[in-house]
Amino acid sequence: MTKCFAGLAILLLCWQCSCAQRADSLRNRKIALAAGAGAVYAGAITGLATIWYADFPKSSFHFFNDGDEWLGMDKVGHGFSSYSEGLYSYQLMRWAGYTEKQSAIIGGSAGTLFQLPIEIMDGFSAEYGASVWDLGLNSLGSALFVAQQLGWGEQRVLMKFSWSPTDYPPYRPNVLGHSPLEQ
Repeated sequence: MTKCFAGLAILLLCWQCSCAQRADSLRNRKIALAAGAGAVYAGAITGLATIWYADFPKSSFHFFNDGDEWLGMDKVGHGFSSYSEGLYSYQLMRWAGYTEKQSAIIGGSAGTLFQLPIEIMDGFSAEYGASVWDLGLNSLGSALFVAQQLGWGEQRVLMKFSWSPTDYPPYRPNVLGHSPLEQ
């Protein structure tokens, strides 16, 4: 009987040590995720501001209705980007040990939060302007992810992207791209 209790005590001690190590590991993952995401986010926004927006004149904040431009492809891109960023943020949060609900809501909403500074920079650019359409599609992409994850626990309606080359880029390479990667 004593051997049984001793064995049980050893198993309990090992389990407790394992749980403590797991908690430390998850805490370290959360710290790594916060630091890494913060650095990537700050770097991306800073890079975008200095590379993309630096050449355009500034203006006071304004909106621009771009709903009829590019046959809606830009809008599809906003929804797709927001959905994809939410999906990857959700997966990173699950890896770091957040609950399913926390990961779905916070991670899934990350796409909208990641896209918001771009719309703000657009709003202060004389060339562009913030777009209600873009803000709406960013939110819709995030909502598509969050609703499915909370409702079904999985993604049944996936947003996918594909591309096929055409003969048109040589006619407008500044708009349609000089190379297949730009296109």
